[in-house]
Amino acid sequence: MKTFVLTLSVLALLQQVIVEAGAGDEHSKLLRAVSIRLPSNAKRRSGFRPVAVLPSRKGYVAPPWPVRHAGPAKPQPDIAGRTETRNDKNLQIINGSNATLGQFPWMLGITIDTNFFCGGSIISEKWVLTAGHCVDGGKSFSIVAGVIMRTGGTESTRQVVTATAATAYRHPDYNSKFIDNDIGLIQTNVDFVWNENVKPVRLPSYSMAIDMMIGKKATISGWGKTDDDVTHEGSQSLLYADLTIADGSICFDHYGNTWIPNKLCINTKADKRSTCSGDSGGPLVMKEDDGLWTEIGLTSFGDLEGCTKNLPVVFTRVASFLEFIEATTNIKARE
Repeated sequence: MKTFVLTLSVLALLQQVIVEAGAGDEHSKLLRAVSIRLPSNAKRRSGFRPVAVLPSRKGYVAPPWPVRHAGPAKPQPDIAGRTETRNDKNLQIINGSNATLGQFPWMLGITIDTNFFCGGSIISEKWVLTAGHCVDGGKSFSIVAGVIMRTGGTESTRQVVTATAATAYRHPDYNSKFIDNDIGLIQTNVDFVWNENVKPVRLPSYSMAIDMMIGKKATISGWGKTDDDVTHEGSQSLLYADLTIADGSICFDHYGNTWIPNKLCINTKADKRSTCSGDSGGPLVMKEDDGLWTEIGLTSFGDLEGCTKNLPVVFTRVASFLEFIEATTNIKARE
């Protein structure tokens, strides 16, 4: 999930926008759902400005990395990627239908500093995988597992764990200006307890190449917004969708140099489904030949024009960051 270099004019524009995104009163900041959306190349040329949300807080210092734990790296639990519920009929997140309890047992809702919301996934008893822009600058994290209702749910399998900035790790090369290396890890204060509705998702193998995925279906899930109305909040029920992985040229044509090969491209025009604000960090999973579900990507950014316009969306390619995951969590990735 070739190297391209942004022009100086685009760099200057993005730097200005990042500064502007951090300005304003607290009320304005609370209205920004956690996601990053960029304009197309045409709008960049016409002077249209992107907006980056959840900017880094002043005075924030990223935790040191890599964090090597004592002893050899261990593989994920045997239950990783297993689900008791069939994932056959996948509908869209935008105007979509509800997931069932246990359908995505790795799915997490993450509240950051009580103000912002992201998705994430369980990868071990104590580790959460999410987007880099979800942990960037965050001081406290409340993480909910085993639920399909974002708030107010009564699920008996509901588990709430917490974390602080001291155990939240964004990738050391995360770049908020270019939305690059957009991946983060959170170590929780207590272990997740496995049950039918709380299980880890399987990580991809080092050998999982992009060419193996193009044209195949993958499933997204999240509690993000279901339309572009700025007054609306995210969905209360967990929603999901099947999307087709596209060739990277589609995203490069649309986003230009922001697109590089450590990302995955989804052409929402083909499926008429998309992610939206509040879905950031949520998993993009694919069922492999052995019947287990693997997280191949996580929600990163889309077009500023809106979620319902059938424009390409971009996911962080997890297989590109297995070294970062292994060094930070001591979870041994598959070859």
